[in-house]
Amino acid sequence: MASEYIKYQLKDVKPKEKPPELTPKEKFLNWLYYYKWYLVAAAVMIWILLDIGLHILNERRNAPDYQIAYIGSSVLPSDTEAALTEAFSALGTDANENGNVRTVLNSYALDGADETTAAELGEYSAASQIRLIGDMENCESYFFLVDDPAHVQESYQILADKDGRLLNPDNENPAEFYAIPLSECPALAAVLDGTYHDSVSGEEISGTNRDFLQDLYLARRAFPEGRECANKEACDLLWKKLTK
Repeated sequence: MASEYIKYQLKDVKPKEKPPELTPKEKFLNWLYYYKWYLVAAAVMIWILLDIGLHILNERRNAPDYQIAYIGSSVLPSDTEAALTEAFSALGTDANENGNVRTVLNSYALDGADETTAAELGEYSAASQIRLIGDMENCESYFFLVDDPAHVQESYQILADKDGRLLNPDNENPAEFYAIPLSECPALAAVLDGTYHDSVSGEEISGTNRDFLQDLYLARRAFPEGRECANKEACDLLWKKLTK
């Protein structure tokens, strides 16, 4: 009886018509409506990954094979810096195998023990001091160009002996640090005789690199056990070329 009653109630009900088939464009717009934010999130993620990848690639491409720390009481002219880095690169090899030989000079103009230069350098010297400490902590520079190696060694205890070893100040008979005048490095003779052109406070100045380099000494960094700079073996070989 109940089933007959239900049939009676539904006798005028017509089945719903099947909706029309969507066109490909309508299907795409419908899908895009529901998933657009997923697409935005994916695009942002891909952009971030590409940016990181390019950054790593550029860092590897520009990674230096050799690093020099200049510690002196005056700032080197840019031409003089370029001549030094080009000379080191010409004598070196592509140690990190990134397709080029690159040398970076990290300049630290410090006041040293001279009260006059301390007053002149001021905040610049303080900033250089902080950067130099970071250089030493991160084992960046292998080569050191210094105008007062004894003062540098007294202050930082980082210069190596003749065999490249770290000096032990507690030893009763510690070896001396090894530093040679830059003028006694035949491989860098052409750099000393080169010229520079610079602008200071709007005034053009020029001269020979010897004006800035003749009183500098070349030394190398001694690294504590378990730590060393990048490409140390290549740096050791370049050191031999420079000091033979």
